[in-house]
Amino acid sequence: MTATTEAPFEQVYGTPTSDCNADDFFPVLDFLETLDREALGIIVSGDDAWDGRCGAFVEAYFDTTELREALEPMADRITTFFLFTPVE
Repeated sequence: MTATTEAPFEQVYGTPTSDCNADDFFPVLDFLETLDREALGIIVSGDDAWDGRCGAFVEAYFDTTELREALEPMADRITTFFLFTPVE
């Protein structure tokens, strides 16, 4: 069995947001650097400039209460994707 680095979901991007700049990204990216990424299950994060958004994205393993609370101060500037979804 071969390991793969591809996530089992596909992020679909639309139109690049042309008016984003460093002032839009760095406060959010700096905030994300203060978080305990391992404890919160954050896989990767980066700048997000698609479909009118100017902020950051976070990919995490699970949607947890702890993750939501940690992201709350910048929740309006962060788009979140999850590797696994809860089974109901």
